[in-house]
Amino acid sequence: MPQFTKKSPKGTVEYYATNRLLALQWSDKGDVTMLTSIHNSSMITTPTHNDENRQKPACVTDSNANMGGVDRTDMLLSSIESVRKSIKWYKKVFFHLMD
Repeated sequence: MPQFTKKSPKGTVEYYATNRLLALQWSDKGDVTMLTSIHNSSMITTPTHNDENRQKPACVTDSNANMGGVDRTDMLLSSIESVRKSIKWYKKVFFHLMD
C-alpha cells in the first residue's frame, strides 16, 4: 500500500492508481482506506439524513451497500466464540480444526 498523509481534512480523497489497482484514502469521521481492482476514482453524490448532499467515492458506497451480510456473519461468530470458552481443551482443538 502507498503511504498516505496521516491527517487530512474531512471529505478529502487521496488516491494512487496503476493500470489494474486503485488505492484510495477518504477522510470522513476517520480515515477510510480501500484497495480495489474494479473501481475508478469517481465520486458519487449521496443524500444524508439531514437533507444535504455529500460526495463519496464509488468504491465506498459499493462497499457499504454490500457489507451487511459480512457484518451479520461476524456478529453471529462472535457469539459462538464465547460459548466455546467453557469447553475442554481437546474440544477446542477439534472445533479449531473443523473451522
